[in-house]
Amino acid sequence: MNAGALDARRLRHCLRVSPATLGQLHLMALLPRVSGQLAAALGVLVAVTAALPLVFTLASGALVGSIPGAVRAGAGSPEAEAALGVLALTAAVFVLQRLIGPIRGIVAAQLGLLVEQHLEARLMCAVCTPVGIAHLEDPAMLDRIAQAQEVGTAGWKPAEAVTALANVAPLWLQSVGFALMLGSFQWWLGAGTLAVQVYAARIHRREYLRTVKVQAGSTTLLRRASYLRDLALIPAPAKEVRLFGLARWLSARFAAEWAGAMRGVWRERAHGARARSVAVALDMATYGAALAYAGWAGVQGMVSLATLAVLVSAINGARAIQSLSADDMRLEWGAAAVPAVLELERLLAGGNGGNAGRSPGSAGEPRRRLDGNRQAASAAPGIRFEGVTFRYPDAKRETLAGLTLEIPAGRSLAIVGANGAGKTTLIKLLCRLYEPQAGRITVDGVSLAETEPAVWRRRVAAIFQDFVQYPLPARDNVGFGALEHARDMARLEAAARAAGTLDVIQQLPAGWDTVLSREFTGGAELSGGQWQRVALARALFAANGGADVLILDEPTASLDVRAEAALYESFLEITREITTILISHRFSTVRLAQHICVLEDGRVAERGTHDELMALRGRYAELFALQAARFVGDQPPAPEPGQCAQAAV
Repeated sequence: MNAGALDARRLRHCLRVSPATLGQLHLMALLPRVSGQLAAALGVLVAVTAALPLVFTLASGALVGSIPGAVRAGAGSPEAEAALGVLALTAAVFVLQRLIGPIRGIVAAQLGLLVEQHLEARLMCAVCTPVGIAHLEDPAMLDRIAQAQEVGTAGWKPAEAVTALANVAPLWLQSVGFALMLGSFQWWLGAGTLAVQVYAARIHRREYLRTVKVQAGSTTLLRRASYLRDLALIPAPAKEVRLFGLARWLSARFAAEWAGAMRGVWRERAHGARARSVAVALDMATYGAALAYAGWAGVQGMVSLATLAVLVSAINGARAIQSLSADDMRLEWGAAAVPAVLELERLLAGGNGGNAGRSPGSAGEPRRRLDGNRQAASAAPGIRFEGVTFRYPDAKRETLAGLTLEIPAGRSLAIVGANGAGKTTLIKLLCRLYEPQAGRITVDGVSLAETEPAVWRRRVAAIFQDFVQYPLPARDNVGFGALEHARDMARLEAAARAAGTLDVIQQLPAGWDTVLSREFTGGAELSGGQWQRVALARALFAANGGADVLILDEPTASLDVRAEAALYESFLEITREITTILISHRFSTVRLAQHICVLEDGRVAERGTHDELMALRGRYAELFALQAARFVGDQPPAPEPGQCAQAAV
């Protein structure tokens, strides 16, 4: 378990503090860890900022007290000289007060940026800790991630919370200092004033904390509102938003979702109106009574004119602790992201990030590093699924139900089946993005559960149906397949040439250094088919970099049938010594594989070569004939009831 998260839980339990207060404590504890020098500088600036008003009050009081004597003694007298000295001191303190604010703001902003970068790095590390991806498909976990990204905290960032802390902390210290001034005159006056101010500040901040809690609980609605807003702002959906006239609908839905999220906040504010009114009334009564007592003491001659001036200023200054501003909101909400990051670290520590099957990488799980020859002496090389069962969270049935399948090393296997048959799920299990609930997967006789995930994944190259189009240079889009060789131009060009995209890349404005997105200056946009060839080049680059298992999950859907068949024919030739797993709906491509597997209801229904499966005259032969008829003009026989949906393969 993460030590920071454990300490957070203990601190909250012992002190009984609210989540927002806990966030502020964690934020303050984080500052010296991020930058000791900047934190120390900010601490000094905060202390000086708090002290200057106290000094100014004392100097002003002394100035007021010295004026009558200076007037009586006349210009040039020692009394006048002393008054001028006090005036100079007061003016200097006043100027320092004006100068230190911007300096404090610059230091706080710089430290805030470092804090934000530190938290973002920890958040990225925490989210990437689990071996699988189940946590990224869990709505509750996504809400937590959104909270850590400031969604649900009014959009205030930790950097703004640091700046707010630098503005609010001096006010807290000033209130205590002014209360001590009052206590030096009458102890009960200082203690009573401070007690009332602390009580009033507690009431006001409690209401803020309630809104923070309610808003954090509305993260799902705010996440949905943010999504609707982004649909109107980002390029990807722009065409359909305009084509279908969705702008007004999106605006109305965004307003409705946002209002739904904020309705609870408004309700909490109304609920706390009475408590706030009581706090304000008590504050005003105490303030008026304190001023009246100071005036009475002055009239009775109990205090000098200088002391009276100090007392009046101190009574006003003691109220600084309960002054509320936008800084209080920034501090309360901006700091709330800090415990959210720590909680994510705790929940995701050890790879326990989701509830879809066993979480890969959990603590105590044995690990075995496969040796250099990538074979276990006790078994024939290859991949084997042994009675594998898997069900997604909240699904009514198993996606894979006792599946057993063997994939010989160095051979090509095509997997076909109806939508929902489990083809992509099988691939995700092989990549260890999920763990099976029953059965096991072995590679060269070694269970995947006993291997280091990083070691296994260096052996696997996968291009999924929803492959990523990185808005980065073409060099990176291909080089990500094997980062250790990403600067090897010979390998990059060989992979691009094999995927049929080298000419396209070389003709880009900056060649390999061209960013593949028009959102960036000098960038270029590729067509769907060109993107798919870039993704294939990435897979080939991984294979060239040492991967010996190549997975292709419908990566060429944007190519026409002939182009896809030609590409795969050369592709399978290039990767003939690599274990290749292909998922495709086009049988002109599937038939090129050395082995073909038909999945049905989460199990292997048929297995063999193209010729063997055609001779079997089973499901594969039926689907092949249905698809082939579209190209030769024949009319396929009417399918039996229940087969229409499966014929879509």
